[in-house]
Amino acid sequence: MPQNVYDPTGHAAGEECSSTYEGRHLTFEESQLIHPSHTDGLVDSKDPVLVGDNIVGVAFKGAAAATDLIAIDTEGIFFLNVVATSAMNQGAVVFIDPTTAILSDDSTDVVFGTILSALGQSGTAQLVAVKVHSHPVGADTT
Repeated sequence: MPQNVYDPTGHAAGEECSSTYEGRHLTFEESQLIHPSHTDGLVDSKDPVLVGDNIVGVAFKGAAAATDLIAIDTEGIFFLNVVATSAMNQGAVVFIDPTTAILSDDSTDVVFGTILSALGQSGTAQLVAVKVHSHPVGADTT
């Protein structure tokens, strides 16, 4: 079973459990992260990640083992690769695939954030600034 650094056992109500930036940085065991595929099967630094159903972010460092604790940044602006199957306007919602962690305009996936400049339809990965931001499950994404 993966470590859970947010387990309340042994803690008191009101005790801070966030690291920095008031909870912007979260830490999870590598085995809990869905991330792009790599030959070693482990997350790399700067990978877009998904944890559970709705926690999105960018990994701060790569892992050497599935049990490594990896901090992710859940808010911020990062240059990331996004696959646009249709033209995307500035401010369009970007989604993360819950299996492959590929970022795209596929609205059946999990909301990852918004793009800060337009992307032309290409069907291949294009580098764009993405404002990473979690979005409540079931919330309107249009």
